[in-house]
Amino acid sequence: MAAFNFQPQHIVANPYTLFFKADTTEHREKLKVIFPLILGAMTSDILIKQHKLKDLEKEFAKKNEIYNLKKQAVDSWLSGVKTYYIEAQEFGIIPNYIENRTDWDVEKYKNELTKIKDFVSSKDLPIIAPGASEKFISELQQVIEEEDKVSQQIGELRRRLSKLTELKNAVDTYTTRLNQQTNRVLSINWLTERLKEEKICPFCKAKHDDTLPEIQKLHEISNEFANITRGIQQTPKSLESTLIEASKELREKEEYISKIRKQRQQLEVESSEQAKHRQRIRNIYKFVGKLEQAIEEVNHLSKVDDAELSYLKNEIDVLKKELDPSLLKKQIEDTLKTVSILIRRYAECLKLEHLRNEISLDIKELTVAFKSPLGKIDYLWEVGSGQNWLGYHIATLLAIHQHIASNGENFVPSFLVIDQPSQVYFPESLNDGNIKTEKGNATKTPSDVDAVRRIFSTISKFMDQMGLSFQIIITEHAGSFAWEGISNINLVEEWRSENQNALIPTTWLR
Repeated sequence: MAAFNFQPQHIVANPYTLFFKADTTEHREKLKVIFPLILGAMTSDILIKQHKLKDLEKEFAKKNEIYNLKKQAVDSWLSGVKTYYIEAQEFGIIPNYIENRTDWDVEKYKNELTKIKDFVSSKDLPIIAPGASEKFISELQQVIEEEDKVSQQIGELRRRLSKLTELKNAVDTYTTRLNQQTNRVLSINWLTERLKEEKICPFCKAKHDDTLPEIQKLHEISNEFANITRGIQQTPKSLESTLIEASKELREKEEYISKIRKQRQQLEVESSEQAKHRQRIRNIYKFVGKLEQAIEEVNHLSKVDDAELSYLKNEIDVLKKELDPSLLKKQIEDTLKTVSILIRRYAECLKLEHLRNEISLDIKELTVAFKSPLGKIDYLWEVGSGQNWLGYHIATLLAIHQHIASNGENFVPSFLVIDQPSQVYFPESLNDGNIKTEKGNATKTPSDVDAVRRIFSTISKFMDQMGLSFQIIITEHAGSFAWEGISNINLVEEWRSENQNALIPTTWLR
């Protein structure tokens, strides 16, 4: 309500804001809502009913949306009811399946599908024990790991057998060459015997006294070849035995891995079949669960009592009749016309401009509107001069207070505070009624002083209308020239620098 009680300096001549605090969005929107109540175009009971109507409409819209969504779900389920029946037949869980269903209605389908749960229970479908799948997978994994292990062993054996074979071939080649070398020195013993006594070469018959050392060297080489040959002759037997053992172990491993692979193939086949079986059972139970839920929802929605929606609809209709929009609109329009007439009267007293236009209070824009004879509408911020802005502020506030004072239900406190209405006419230095010029004080009262006096005169006329039921407080820097001789004006105090008796007395500060 403070919007109608205060006209501070930043508001009283503001072209964009007519009411106190209406320069903030929150207060502005609240003011728009309660304005018809303030002007008496509606009662507080009507305002309460309007709020109740909004709440009921919101609640109805919310519940109606939920209801419609559920109905859509039911319609969707009912449209696919035949599909449920066919799907149940494919699972083999529909008792007494009937091919010819042309005469079936939705209720018949629902009754038949309702029997599925008991039918599935009577069939005693196998239940998969918890952990069965995990155990089977674990066993298959162990077989796969064993196969990998044996496969690695076979690879190692093959590499070892390959190395042993290479070694055997190398030993055989070396033995052959060693035998060739040995055969070459076999005659050294015979030659030694011949030269031992006679020292005559059996080939050339020459006598050799110094051949023994050389013969001895050949003899040592022959003995060395003989020793190597004996060692090499033992090696193939050991190597052959190792080759045989390695070959045998490789065959055993290959036979073993063949068995493992057969076992793995068998487990994989069983796993696939069990997976298909498990999936089929899951699908059946999933289908039954989905079917149960759908039937339960349909049963619930088919029994939906729309009494609550009907009750809300009835309450809304009753309130709408009581809150006849056309009647309420006419009441607001009539009230605004009354207030607008008063605004014009006070504007005429203030001798403001735009009086040839149709002047009206616009509670949607929270300002004064001016409609020209040609139909063009201008708002307060679109018309010029501070005098007009100030004047229409005062005229509007006086008109509103005069109107609401006549209402039986008045929510606005009966006072108005106006701060420095003369601010648009002259500065604070003028307080004696004379205009200061370069040549001295002028003796003629200027038009601006007349305009300021009209403000006080208009306010005085307003007070004559209101009597003692209203109070206006004006804080003004203009001197007594502005109000002297005008009735209903009472000087409470002059707060100047030479006078310390201000709004808050200095004695209060001690």
